[in-house]
Amino acid sequence: MHRLIASSLFLLLLTPGCAGVQKVDTTSAATISLAEFEADPLAYGSPLEPDGKPVIIKIPAGEKIPLKIDMSIPFATVESGENTLRFDLDVYAYMGGGRFMISPDGERWAEMGDWKALKELFNFDKGLFSVGFGVSEAEGAFMSLAMKTEQK
Repeated sequence: MHRLIASSLFLLLLTPGCAGVQKVDTTSAATISLAEFEADPLAYGSPLEPDGKPVIIKIPAGEKIPLKIDMSIPFATVESGENTLRFDLDVYAYMGGGRFMISPDGERWAEMGDWKALKELFNFDKGLFSVGFGVSEAEGAFMSLAMKTEQK
């Protein structure tokens, strides 16, 4: 189940969206903590399937989860390593009916690939994505990858 979510999240991030900020009928969705979901993910079925039972996962600020990065391009591959994703704000993740949406308040939602709506919901304007190459005496040669946003 976790693999399904992570894979879907990546695909949705790459998929452009244009629905804007949305109100979603969440009355039939169970609201649970990330710990509850991790303890028994099968209890919630397959929320990402088109007929999946909806669920909202509340992720509190400060929560940390492993971040798995898998990248393979024609000239290089990222080898698995341990990274951590820390949530700096409370975040709500909605999965149901084949949709994966995110919200800062559990009321206004954006599809993960809808950058315009995400910018509005999370109050950021511009962003930076950079890939670099460097060398230092202490580390030797290295590649860097950065993705940052600027608050409005």
